[in-house]
Amino acid sequence: MNQKGTGFLVKLTIFIALIISSLPGMTYFYMTVDGVEDSVQTQGQMQFLMADCDASGSIDVVFFADLDSNGVADPDDPAVFMMNFADNEAEFPPDMDPDEGTLEILWPLHMPPGHYVIRGSDTSDELEFRYRVLPPDPLTMSISGTLNFEGITPPDPSIANYAFIIGTMDPALLMYAMTDEMGDYYVNWPGTADTVSTIFLMEMPGYDFPGEHHFYVDGHVTDCDIEFTLSSGGGLSDLQMWVEGVESTVQTQGQSYNFEMACEEWGHVNIEFYVDEDGDGFIGAADWNFFDMTWYVEDNNWVDDWYNDGNDTPGDLYISSPFHFPPGSYIFRASDDYSSEQIAFTVLAPEPLTYGVSGRVTLEGITPPDDILSELIFYIAAPDRRITYYSFVDNMGDFSCTWADGEDFVSIGIEEPYPSDDWGFSDATFDFYLDSLVTDLSLFIRYIAYEDSIHVIFEQDSGIWEIGRHEIIAYYIDPTSHALIDMVLFPDSGDIYIPVRPDPCGIVFGGACFEFEDHNFLSPFDTIWIAPDTFPDTIDLYASQTCYHFKLKLNGFDLDSFPEDGIPYDLFGTGPEGHEYYSSVKMFIQMDGDEYIVAGGRELCPGDWRAVLDDTLPGHFIPTVTETTFTIPRVETWPHLTIVIPVYPEKIDETELPDEVDIALYPNPFNSAVTVDFRVETPGETTLEIYNVMGERVMTLAREHLDKGTYRSIWDGYDDRGTEVPSGVYFFRLNTPDETKIIKGMYLK
Repeated sequence: MNQKGTGFLVKLTIFIALIISSLPGMTYFYMTVDGVEDSVQTQGQMQFLMADCDASGSIDVVFFADLDSNGVADPDDPAVFMMNFADNEAEFPPDMDPDEGTLEILWPLHMPPGHYVIRGSDTSDELEFRYRVLPPDPLTMSISGTLNFEGITPPDPSIANYAFIIGTMDPALLMYAMTDEMGDYYVNWPGTADTVSTIFLMEMPGYDFPGEHHFYVDGHVTDCDIEFTLSSGGGLSDLQMWVEGVESTVQTQGQSYNFEMACEEWGHVNIEFYVDEDGDGFIGAADWNFFDMTWYVEDNNWVDDWYNDGNDTPGDLYISSPFHFPPGSYIFRASDDYSSEQIAFTVLAPEPLTYGVSGRVTLEGITPPDDILSELIFYIAAPDRRITYYSFVDNMGDFSCTWADGEDFVSIGIEEPYPSDDWGFSDATFDFYLDSLVTDLSLFIRYIAYEDSIHVIFEQDSGIWEIGRHEIIAYYIDPTSHALIDMVLFPDSGDIYIPVRPDPCGIVFGGACFEFEDHNFLSPFDTIWIAPDTFPDTIDLYASQTCYHFKLKLNGFDLDSFPEDGIPYDLFGTGPEGHEYYSSVKMFIQMDGDEYIVAGGRELCPGDWRAVLDDTLPGHFIPTVTETTFTIPRVETWPHLTIVIPVYPEKIDETELPDEVDIALYPNPFNSAVTVDFRVETPGETTLEIYNVMGERVMTLAREHLDKGTYRSIWDGYDDRGTEVPSGVYFFRLNTPDETKIIKGMYLK
């Protein structure tokens, strides 16, 4: 060959090399063992996964058990581990090569001895190599034991192939373990004698997560058993009372005191204070709720000025009280949805008593002695109510109240509402400077009387709790301005009568607390217009607790494309009495447990409802339907209603899916959402469905007529009913007019 020809060949070779080097996708994928490229590794040797990747900057790595040792991942070879590696990722295990497009992963996880095939893939290419793991020789240390699941008697296939790791994190040396159907496991330990931990990779639905177990390995450790107990769902325990920082159940007025308890993490607790009339330390028939109410306290949440959780640790409640009860015996009761705890405590008067007030309460129209007077509670408080002292009133109206905080401006009055809103308490409250023992105070409470009244017959369905009648209010509305002019709270017992005001007005019934407004529904719903000369003798009032918690959920959304101001949709309803309702609601990104979902919600009353979705959606998603209808009946439960509106898969460019691949998942494993790319060669009916390992369908991502092309859908780990699925292996089944394809994915929460 002449010199000219040789030069052309050199140029052609360089040109071809440049073309090859610029092609996207993986060009190499292999393992180094103790610094040398090898596919045979003894447990304990240092190993690196070496690869390059395309512009997406990540690869999916899958370990297949090579059952027939042929060096190829056959369809029957199970995937025992999956993970996604990102280029220049600092998370564990990190990419140790700073060059873009080049990955060098220190791989600390050692599979059990055997034959494997490791496959790496990015969005363009897929490579694999055979891999063999040998046990240490000589084997001087090992760990074996049993995972015991409460309520499961082995052998049982449900506890087989339960995956977890045993090892140390610094330095990182992790041994992969799997159970058999007896729950038994065995792990070689190739490191030095050390303290190791068990770290669980999978959840077992219905069982409490056992956490990490630590033990020392200096030989063949046997019988390292771990117990999985059935979830209890919560429950209170360790209720204690502390006075001035010391555990006690005797408190002198003026001392700071608080209650501590353990509860369900991020749960809620209801608290009540009872007067222990007989002093036996238990809540009996004669004992009564001092405030005639129950407070709702949330773990790790500031609820109000005092009944907040003062402990940052999830599952621990610290409740500090700013009020002092009159001297006597009391019971503090705490309860949640699972259990109840109570503690008896005693309140003593300060000694010597240097500050306080005493006097008499006079009720218009009441001649003492009268038991209605003894229903009153007197208080003396700092003007901002940062500290409050209470006192009983006897049937003569006499009271005596202690003040133990020194000279100060104070407010005195009667704690409302006793006995009903027929009494006016505005004249029974005033402020003054307290510097000694003040006697002969007189409080006058006027009685607001109207000539006519309406008898209210109140009924309610049997919901999840009993509605206290004192939680219902009759609101009086001005007929011209519709402004609120007065309100009457229902009595807790006896007949219900609401007064007819001297001028025409409207009456609307509502609730007196947040929980009532959110979870109950009153009928009639409209304003009742009355006048002194024309008014009904009776009003039938019905309360329903069948309001549903409503979520309108869109499948397939990419959260990054979701607008910050939400997506609007409209709710149209027709109530049981024919009344029409309309509400404009928005969907936002919300947290459901540890997961993000797209949802909008509100409480809805019984009736027929229609949700209408705006057909303009972000991310080029097209709704399969723009509205859905549903009925909320009057039932004796309080269910949560999730309405799922699926969306069409998004059509994507052909180049985003390799020619030889019909369906691909990424990332895989995934822990929040997985993207599914698939190809349709022949136009026609296409379905994309997800099944669990039991062969049960959990979600349909697509079921429609699709044109030829490449499509993308996203699954967020929820089933067709809107319930989050557990961690585990799931199968993505694509049916097109030409063929059926199945691909496996791993969901790790």
